Amino acid sequence: MELYSRAISPFAARVRVSILAKGLPIRIIDDPDVGSEAFAKLNPLRRVPVLILDDGTAIPESDAIVEYLEDAYPELPLRPAELRERARCRVVSRVAEQYVFAPVVAIFTALSKGDPQQVDKLFGELDQALLSLGSLLQAESASWYTSGERLSTADGALAPFLFYVQYLGQACGRSPLVEHARLRKFWDAAQGQPVLAAVIEQLAQAFRARR
Repeated sequence: MELYSRAISPFAARVRVSILAKGLPIRIIDDPDVGSEAFAKLNPLRRVPVLILDDGTAIPESDAIVEYLEDAYPELPLRPAELRERARCRVVSRVAEQYVFAPVVAIFTALSKGDPQQVDKLFGELDQALLSLGSLLQAESASWYTSGERLSTADGALAPFLFYVQYLGQACGRSPLVEHARLRKFWDAAQGQPVLAAVIEQLAQAFRARR
């Protein structure tokens, strides 16, 4: 199997977490030519990640790929056994992707346009999204993981998106997680968890290479 990926993509990063955590022999193809007609046949949206199965079947979209890997390789599960916990993990992943990352992208755009008022407004939106996200994590638990005391698919989604939040905050001289204790606890611990730390470093190296 092969994964078309980009080191800088948080969407591809969450898939790489699953691959690394499960120890799967999947070849990573970095920075494919998404504009090519050959890639368009794999994913008409022309985006990474795309998982290519041994029979040539292409599976795009990070959610679909992560779920496929869980179904195909259940020996080391990254989904909680309890159905309500599984649902909560999916919600955490969804909120991080749809409601936290969206204002992050918008802030990058506002910065490129030199619009400080819009940047301030968007940081307010980001703060509200982080508040909602934090409320979904385990409350009053000694564990920093999203579910129980082991790595889950939600952790694999949360770490890459929080990397972007932290990176953006540093670039703007802000501390986006300072008022969000649960998220701060997660982020601090994630950097010491071998699988998450490895993928976070991949993201960091990708950013350093672009400078």
